[in-house]
Amino acid sequence: MLATNPPTEQDPTMVLKTIVWTRGEGCRRLAEAIAEGESLQMRGDPADSCVTHRADAVVSRRLTRFDLVPTIVPVKVDLDSVSSVTVAIGDGPHSPLAAALGARLADALGVPGDIRTAFRNANEASAAAERIDTLGALQPSLDKRLAQVGHVEAWLQRAESIDSLGSC
Repeated sequence: MLATNPPTEQDPTMVLKTIVWTRGEGCRRLAEAIAEGESLQMRGDPADSCVTHRADAVVSRRLTRFDLVPTIVPVKVDLDSVSSVTVAIGDGPHSPLAAALGARLADALGVPGDIRTAFRNANEASAAAERIDTLGALQPSLDKRLAQVGHVEAWLQRAESIDSLGSC
């Protein structure tokens, strides 16, 4: 699943109350799962639809240049097979949205969720700990995991092996 923020800074306590969705595989089902309030099909002009419904995000089958609200794109998402939700965060602008989305999805599906970040060396450790503490406090339903790794990509690929990761 991909999620992007509009270019302006988002509120890190983001609430996904009203979600609008477009036609496309998995869009409606995902929107219904993550909406804390209403999920409504987008009709007509995307901007008008988002403003009319005061949408917090849109679930769409593809990323576009539309940037009024965050866009969430389901990529091969099978909600019936989800047994846990893992959110990998960094220091970029999409991390608060990813954390909010992950927490909401884990809650909606009734599965455990965790938020993870990594650092390569001691110079990065305090920033990584601060990052996970900050976003973890905003999404207390997610377990926090912090690890020192040589290559972040390799760490994420073996993320299924939770026992190899440290907890905060």
